[in-house]
Amino acid sequence: MLSQGDLIKRGVDMKKVSKKLFAASVAALFVLTGTTISFAQEGRFFGGNGITVFTDRDFRGNTQTFENDVPDLGSYGMDKKISSFRVGNNQEWQICDGKNYSGRCASVSGEEYDLGMNGWDNRIRSMRRTSGGGGGWGSGGQTSTPPSWAQGTFYGNAPNGTQITLTLERSGRATANIGGSMTYGTYYNGYLNMNGNRARLQQSGNGFQTVSTMNGETIYYSRNNSGGGWGGGNQSRPPSWARGTFYGTAPNGTRIRLTINNDGGISANIGGGISSGYYQSGDTININGNTARVYRQGDGFRTVSTANNETIYYSKNSGGWGGGGSNVPSWAVGQFRGNSPQDGSQILITIQSNGNVTINIGGNMNYGSVNGSTLTVNGATSRIY
Repeated sequence: MLSQGDLIKRGVDMKKVSKKLFAASVAALFVLTGTTISFAQEGRFFGGNGITVFTDRDFRGNTQTFENDVPDLGSYGMDKKISSFRVGNNQEWQICDGKNYSGRCASVSGEEYDLGMNGWDNRIRSMRRTSGGGGGWGSGGQTSTPPSWAQGTFYGNAPNGTQITLTLERSGRATANIGGSMTYGTYYNGYLNMNGNRARLQQSGNGFQTVSTMNGETIYYSRNNSGGGWGGGNQSRPPSWARGTFYGTAPNGTRIRLTINNDGGISANIGGGISSGYYQSGDTININGNTARVYRQGDGFRTVSTANNETIYYSKNSGGWGGGGSNVPSWAVGQFRGNSPQDGSQILITIQSNGNVTINIGGNMNYGSVNGSTLTVNGATSRIY
């Protein structure tokens, strides 16, 4: 959620199959993609705690009952051998087609007499309780009152850019609209629980951030959905030179159109794909959880990734899509290595087709441009051959 992904569970659409009620809906996850399945009991008694699994359809064949999480069904001789199951009353379990709850996962309740009807026959390799039976894994079924700053409706973006509207009620119930799909979960003692996945809530700006307990993936939520950025933690007003629409080119040649609004909301068109983010204090932009420092340069600025120092130049002139330089010889485009004549330190120079130049000299970053056969770095010029 899986990408924070990790936090989404979609509601169930019921339809009649033979004489049984069956439901299945695809759930969008921030990191994982799973399926939510629910089955009506039809007046049957499903037993006490746990999940009872069968190797054949119609609850036949070898059977075992589990009350605790099972990271590897192979330890019980049931790996990829389950064709039907029954879940205890008021319980919900997560089934996965990978060991240790990996791969494709689904949340199930009630009973299913034929897993082949929804593509799960002989696929289950691990499973764990997500609610019922005293709270289960991650206290999935319990709720508590969220703090006042976490109550209400908030807006954020998944790592893949999908827009999310998340509502936390005072009762602890959570409703999420992710890319148009409705999903449901609970808040309990500082954690958001959805589809068996947990994320810790931390106050940030006028909203909060969720941090996945599985992989640390972070998503920012704000009460403000205006400005195209769908809010974010620590969102702030950018300086005047960083407001407006700018054009740049990624190191792989992808063109980027970046619009920074007066309120700090950001909309980015990256090779035709739309992403959202925000400008935050300290002259830093955050787009889909990726942050970069912003430095004023010419009529625009350059961004330097906090993760890998990747640098992109932006200009208000769309003609150059970055405006660092122009008329670059084809043989000069690419990445080149050399050594300093002063101390022998290694030099790595990257020249983009739009003329932007990044030079790493012994770990120190320098920036410049190429125009024709002229290289300009920090105001000093030299010829290239």
